[in-house]
Amino acid sequence: MIGHIKSNSQIRNLAGISIPENIYLDENKMPHSDMPLSLLNPEHVSFLLCYYQILKQES
Repeated sequence: MIGHIKSNSQIRNLAGISIPENIYLDENKMPHSDMPLSLLNPEHVSFLLCYYQILKQES
């Protein structure tokens, strides 16, 4: 249980971090980001939502 509390605390700390991101449009007007994790990427959003669902089930 202590590890679970620690990980939640770490996630909350990360939520307040400002991470600069450059977003640009390609020739087809599709947005792209220079970050390894971006809310513009459907695969990343899916992963985050699944991870969030797991955390909600554990609490």
